[in-house]
Amino acid sequence: MPERAGLARLCQLNDSLPNESHRISTKLTKILVDRMETKNNPTGRLLDILVDVRSKADNQSARKVWASVFDCDPSNTGEILGSLADLIKLVAEAKDATVKFIPGDVTLFLAPFPKIESMLSRVHFDTVWQPSKAQLDDNTMSGLAFGNLALIPFYGKNALSEDLIAEFIAQLNELLQQCLASELPHELQNLFIKNLEALRHALMAYKISGARGLEAELDRAVGSLFRHHEEIKAASSDPHAKAYTTQVFDIISKLNDSVQFVQNAVLLAGPTANGIALLLNQLSS
Repeated sequence: MPERAGLARLCQLNDSLPNESHRISTKLTKILVDRMETKNNPTGRLLDILVDVRSKADNQSARKVWASVFDCDPSNTGEILGSLADLIKLVAEAKDATVKFIPGDVTLFLAPFPKIESMLSRVHFDTVWQPSKAQLDDNTMSGLAFGNLALIPFYGKNALSEDLIAEFIAQLNELLQQCLASELPHELQNLFIKNLEALRHALMAYKISGARGLEAELDRAVGSLFRHHEEIKAASSDPHAKAYTTQVFDIISKLNDSVQFVQNAVLLAGPTANGIALLLNQLSS
């Protein structure tokens, strides 16, 4: 395909001009990034995040840079550290995908990772950003751009829009507020809050963890709710409680539909869908 041919030509050019590698500039990286409309593959998601962090001013503190990228409160060290942990997992996932899917010699595609790993292993929140940013040089970013281009054929091209993610987050926020104001038994309130909050976090971390991260959280949430289906069923004898649980299952179903769409799978065919069907059957019987 044209994209693969273009990639091969770029790799040949890079190999034939070893002394000119510094000329792979930010402009080239931007061209390669802008051409990719879908970043479902892990290297693409990593590239998007690092393009963002690289754009931050040298004199900002590392804490403010990472907080901005992850949409966290700069004072919330725990949340920033959690997102950095997810980012480190993404780096490992991107490396694994590179070795698994890209044919031939993958040296060029693996070359960016040592500097990225070095940067993430030496995070000092209250120092200026410039020393960390220096690790993300033009060659590192261009190598990631090549890797993103090479992995695209192996991943689906469907994607969740930022607007849809924001809409889901708003719906989960509303359900959390309704739960807190409800007269559900305390144990069920805690159950719904725990699972809705976890799904909300998975959506907020979508640019790092992608569809796999959201799918894993959906599977966990459905399993958790299914284990307590008797308590949920008993509480659903109250019309208000039943209406609320219906809303919860509805958004879980819609989230699952969205994940399956991204993964180019048959809608509602995976373990989460089966879990939802079993759960609804238990509650209606």
